[in-house]
Amino acid sequence: MTNYSRYNIFANSAQASSVSQNGSRISLNLSNPINVFKKLLRVIQANITFSFPNVSTIIGNSTILFTYNAVDYQVDIPNGIYGIDDLNNELIQFFSDFSLPSDLFSFIGNNSTGTVTIYVQTSLLFSIDFTNPLNLLLQNTLGFSQNNISTAVDAYFRGDSVAQLNNITNIYVCCDLCGSGNNYSNEISSTPIIESVPITVSPGDLINYQPKNAVVNLCNTSSTSTITIYLVDQNFIALDMAGESFNLVLEIYDDK
Repeated sequence: MTNYSRYNIFANSAQASSVSQNGSRISLNLSNPINVFKKLLRVIQANITFSFPNVSTIIGNSTILFTYNAVDYQVDIPNGIYGIDDLNNELIQFFSDFSLPSDLFSFIGNNSTGTVTIYVQTSLLFSIDFTNPLNLLLQNTLGFSQNNISTAVDAYFRGDSVAQLNNITNIYVCCDLCGSGNNYSNEISSTPIIESVPITVSPGDLINYQPKNAVVNLCNTSSTSTITIYLVDQNFIALDMAGESFNLVLEIYDDK
């Protein structure tokens, strides 16, 4: 059994013993059991690609429902990382597929206020019910908290809340070597958060995080040959890595 005073564990999801379907939960099988009881653990490096979608079926914001000329339509948006222009491209494709006017409505982003405006171009009755649970993209992500809009002429409708397209701000690293009573008290299925990784890069870029003052966590596992690590967002929702791997370096050491 390994019982060193200080050692590192290199966790590479691409080389893990098992990986969850969304790629954010991994298990590592160690060649030799380790005894970490009352040892300290901290994350000294994290390399994570900002690949997780801001629009997805898991989040529940991948549809847009609207009514045009007394007919209901539903736009199904594939999981992905979207900006305003990307969403408009999805609308244009949908309008083409259903023989609707190519400029029926579109989104306009305002960088100064962080809000989004819906620009409708129509001579027939057009409406959107924002209270429909299938319109969470409009309501929660794009900031339209009013009940509905309706028009039969060209019109602009501005959202009344700041858009949340960058809806993931932090990545929480969880590990089963530690129990309750650590610096982070929120737990997922009794597995504590051992580090919070801020997102400081653009979608598609690599987060290279080396904390200056890493969170120190107390291990409560005596002997183990398996380590489970997983990543969640600040709302404790498992991340969808979209096929990208991640790497972590964990340091385990004695409190001496």
